[in-house]
Amino acid sequence: MKSPYKIPLFNIDFGKEEIKAIDKIIRSGWVSLGPESKKFEQEFARFYGRKHAIFTTNGTSALHLAYIAAGVKKKDRVILPSFTYISTVTPLFWIGAEPVFCDIESLKKPLISANTINSIIDKSIKAIVFVPYAGFMDGIDEIKKLAEAKGIILIEDASHAHGSEWKGETAGGFGVVASMSLYANKNMTTGEGGMVLTDDDSIAEKVRKLRSQGMTSLSYDRYTGLSLDYDIEEIGYNCRPTEIQAAIGRVQLKKLNKNNQRRKELVETYRELLKDIKEIIVPFEDYKKSANYIFPIFVPKRDEIRIFLHRKGIQTSVHYKPVHKFHAVMNLLKKEVRLPVTEKASAMELTLPLYPQMREKDVKFVVESLKDAIIKTKNN
Repeated sequence: MKSPYKIPLFNIDFGKEEIKAIDKIIRSGWVSLGPESKKFEQEFARFYGRKHAIFTTNGTSALHLAYIAAGVKKKDRVILPSFTYISTVTPLFWIGAEPVFCDIESLKKPLISANTINSIIDKSIKAIVFVPYAGFMDGIDEIKKLAEAKGIILIEDASHAHGSEWKGETAGGFGVVASMSLYANKNMTTGEGGMVLTDDDSIAEKVRKLRSQGMTSLSYDRYTGLSLDYDIEEIGYNCRPTEIQAAIGRVQLKKLNKNNQRRKELVETYRELLKDIKEIIVPFEDYKKSANYIFPIFVPKRDEIRIFLHRKGIQTSVHYKPVHKFHAVMNLLKKEVRLPVTEKASAMELTLPLYPQMREKDVKFVVESLKDAIIKTKNN
């Protein structure tokens, strides 16, 4: 489907390779979780330097299983940002754990940090969830040291971080377990899909069993005669992906480094063109270590600017409305949460188009239109 926008927010890089991979799976006669998924998991684990990768239906299910396998239980208290997508929090409510929302550091560094965590941490905290907003992992090493010193589990919701690194370590290498989303707008996609990364054998085994109803063998094993029976050792979930998703994922993984390099080039152009506009705050410094999943900026009169850009044919978005401000979350928490930096960031954040197929002239058009929008809204 062609976007109605002249410049869309994102664009999927699907081509002949993905079509060929899908066709092969359809002709194979087996489309549920099977050998293609196993190959994808092995390649994904190798790419990130992790011992295990477990493919799931989507990023939310991956994080849900990661939480459970890491030991998060009912009534456990878990520190995490509110400046994130709702699925970082949703599985905690399913489990019956209590989210403890932490403020972000600043508009220049919109991440939770060792400093902001220290201001709310106590002996009741079971885990910390780090979200590498926009693909940036700044300070995760300091959070890891803090977690280890306090005996707290560190978990990564690394859905923004396909290909990100920090101080020589890739995403998924700091927490005891990490999850990733493979949703349609991510740096690589399987349409819907998720992945759990870990070096811990027991966590990996638990995720694999929970993914498929708690069964001790897969349907594919029984289909091929590798197994004749199975047991249910604990009640699990149906989070099995398809072989079609895995086939797409294997192709997408091969494209990831090239597409991420293109994102860096486009971000460099954006940052150069925006550097002298005093009304705009561009967060972070070292974008070359980031996957650059999105290109966020902070501007005054954000909603007026969005309307102006929409009329120019430029699609934008907001990442994110604070999770603690959603009515369903407020009702479950039954208490007021105040996060002043997060709330300020949410009121000002504007996500500009970014995808590998963009051209430099597209970036220039977005920036020129943004400048016009700032002038127009300033005079209103």
